[in-house]
Amino acid sequence: MYAAIDQAGQLIYAQEAFALQSTFHCPVCQQPVILKRSRKGNYFFAHLVQCQSDNSQGRQLKGEGAIHQQGKRLLALGSVNSQLEFWLPTINQQVDCWYHGEPPIILEFQNSVISSHLLSQRHQAYLSITPKIYWIAHLKYWQSHRVSTWQRQLLHYHPDWGYYWLGMDEKKRVLIRYSQLPIIFSPQSWYCQREVIPLTSGWLNQFERQLGGPYSFKSKILAQEKVPMTKRAYQQNPAYQVVMHQLHEAGTTIDRIPDWIFQYQWQSFLIETPMWMVLSLVCARLQRAKRPITVMTIHQILIALVNEKKIRLATLPLIQRSPLEDICSALYHCLLFYMRKNDTIIGK
Repeated sequence: MYAAIDQAGQLIYAQEAFALQSTFHCPVCQQPVILKRSRKGNYFFAHLVQCQSDNSQGRQLKGEGAIHQQGKRLLALGSVNSQLEFWLPTINQQVDCWYHGEPPIILEFQNSVISSHLLSQRHQAYLSITPKIYWIAHLKYWQSHRVSTWQRQLLHYHPDWGYYWLGMDEKKRVLIRYSQLPIIFSPQSWYCQREVIPLTSGWLNQFERQLGGPYSFKSKILAQEKVPMTKRAYQQNPAYQVVMHQLHEAGTTIDRIPDWIFQYQWQSFLIETPMWMVLSLVCARLQRAKRPITVMTIHQILIALVNEKKIRLATLPLIQRSPLEDICSALYHCLLFYMRKNDTIIGK
């Protein structure tokens, strides 16, 4: 066992512990451990009784990947007050990087995907210690054309930055913040703020002080003549027969849904349900109600669709505010803009 927790709650490596006058315990099972030396002269910790950590968490601690280790070392460069693998005894949890301050700052680097439940559990525990918590994913998980569940789960929110996402490239030694992320967007053309922060000494000051410049993503839109083919494919796909039935219940069919919904391949950071389904169902409800498009109308329709389990909002473990108002506003502006642009009227 290469590391243990000392009396001060800090993770200490065995090679550094021989000179310390301290007692140590296992960071997983909390049992006392002692420092030993191998025949080759290498120090290690050993349990006095059999360890309770013969599980995935214990194995992960012992065999942590090189990318994760490198990422944590880069995060620690943000301030002289940083400590790696800091143990928090009050919540029985070790954090990747801890910054002493008022309030303290917790940084977590996720090189691999974890469950939404575990992410939420750890985040809520951290919130009992400090409000300043940043979860940073490996940049390989960033996608600009199709939002993944993992991207949604690692969304943060800040009044000045809006919805934002943090990614690290440990090879280039940079942290990238995508901020002011759109709630509903077309992958063919969308914008956000992007800031590239070199992970050098004192990088945390730049991270908390500055906001990046405009950044855009563009790709080709679906040709207008291919839209009927796309609609027909959805209509004939057994996986979407429930949606076809729901449209029928609303008194319409997929053929009557505006073409622009299928031409732009919509995405959302805050909604799990495919956006063509969301926009189609909302349009169908508007058509049936024969009501003009207002934020209040959209809100009522969205609440109904969520309660009927026809739309599933994203699970956002790191965000403590309801996204419903933001989603309603985004839906309203999206529908209004494209209805006017395509000279389509709903609700009359």
